[in-house]
Amino acid sequence: IMSRLTYEQLEAIKAQHGVDRIWSYSRWDSFMQYPWVYRMHYLEKIKSEGSIYTHWGTICHDIIQGFYDGEYTYDKMVKIFENKAVEWKRKGEYKFMSEKVEKSYIRNLHNYFKETEVIPYKVVNEVPIKIVMKDNKNEGKDIVFIGYADSVYTDDDGITYILDYKTSSKSGFSGSHLENEKSRQLKLYAIGLHQMRGIPYDKLRCRFDLQKYYEVWYHSTNAKGAKSITKSKQERCAWVGGMVEKLNKELSKLGYDPFEIDEIVERCVDSNSIKDLPESVQDKFELKNCYIDVAISEESANSLQELMVDVVNEIRQKELEDWDVVFPEPDIFGDRSNQFYFETLQQHLLPFAKKYQEAKSMVDGSASDEDLLALFN
Repeated sequence: IMSRLTYEQLEAIKAQHGVDRIWSYSRWDSFMQYPWVYRMHYLEKIKSEGSIYTHWGTICHDIIQGFYDGEYTYDKMVKIFENKAVEWKRKGEYKFMSEKVEKSYIRNLHNYFKETEVIPYKVVNEVPIKIVMKDNKNEGKDIVFIGYADSVYTDDDGITYILDYKTSSKSGFSGSHLENEKSRQLKLYAIGLHQMRGIPYDKLRCRFDLQKYYEVWYHSTNAKGAKSITKSKQERCAWVGGMVEKLNKELSKLGYDPFEIDEIVERCVDSNSIKDLPESVQDKFELKNCYIDVAISEESANSLQELMVDVVNEIRQKELEDWDVVFPEPDIFGDRSNQFYFETLQQHLLPFAKKYQEAKSMVDGSASDEDLLALFN
């Protein structure tokens, strides 16, 4: 595993490039998505509490990275996950929105650590990456980003993958949203590896590992004998339920009657397994890790750098202005018509709002000494 850069190393990078700040993608993206959260976190220095998803995301990153770092065997991963689940249940710190969501989330990830495919190449984790951009609107001065890639490896074809482990849902990992917002951070890291190691862009891939999902490969043959593969993303703990139509088709080909097919397929869905089906049917299906790859080109790299430089300049300008005007506090408590903010209230805004209100009560003197001390503990 690579180590995080020290304070001294970061200061040396600042001096090398003549900059007063090193940027992170999370800071940049916070401004892009939630300007008021940017103000709370980076300007007011108010830290939000964690969430159930950051809690489990960190655990799942640590487990898979620990395996690739050689800290324990493959079989130990699922045991560690189980212990973490028991510990989390016992503490009761973070909760899911419902028992149904909790059950599927935990079961999917449990399956991942039991069944995940092993990357057959040397994997390096937490790779520090420096990205340097030129601000052509400001005398060509440098803008420096530092980030840490979850994992990096190179395959037999010389393709270097920048891998990001995701415990989130698959929504958003398609179309223009994937090409733009979702993949910006990995594309930024690709730019950095291109700069640092001279890797051509056509030899770089941004890859997401959607840990809750399988990519299910269904092998079919048409009436003319032509073979094809249909791929779909299915939750690991419920993938058979997404294959009902295909299972019906295969069993029908073998001569099973419709009532028998319904009964057999229902059992398969309930057990989320097809191991009791004829081998000829089982062979039609393959379960693979759910990877989503995004390529990067010189054109898209240049376009992203232009956007990031423009936004950095916008941030710097707004930081010099009246924060109450340029980073206004949204009415997340009373204005439900503000759907954009209300939908993200629990995960992004409410923790900051709570802390902000507590901080304001200190300023006006209504907070007790105990309240004040508790806030900073």
